[in-house]
Amino acid sequence: MRACGLPRRGALLHRQRNVRRREPWRLHDPGAAAGAPANAAGGRGRGAAPTLDPAVFDRNFPALDAKANGQIKMLWITCGTADSLLGVNRQFKAWLKSKNVAFTEEEVEGMGHVWPLWRQNLTDFVQKAFQPATK
Repeated sequence: MRACGLPRRGALLHRQRNVRRREPWRLHDPGAAAGAPANAAGGRGRGAAPTLDPAVFDRNFPALDAKANGQIKMLWITCGTADSLLGVNRQFKAWLKSKNVAFTEEEVEGMGHVWPLWRQNLTDFVQKAFQPATK
């Protein structure tokens, strides 16, 4: 800990890596992902937008289809248009649409995979996630 009470950057990154290993927001179990933010992971800037073999989504999410809509409170996907994983993000959204899985999407013009975008996304997500349930 530093004098100001905040952890060193390395300590924070170490904790973030550990969280990723546990993968708390995976959609293998849609019930476990209720209200999970799905931000593009990885890439940092204006690189080429990579794509994946579409079969990857079927292998990783074999049970995800329209029936999951009743279990998922909110699936919110956001990505900056300058993020190097924008292509994969768009592929994933197209795959979700083909499976009739409901989600909310947002692309932020000119933003990469950077902290200011994450900070805004977290602020927006928290406000959406903690709204009273509507009937």
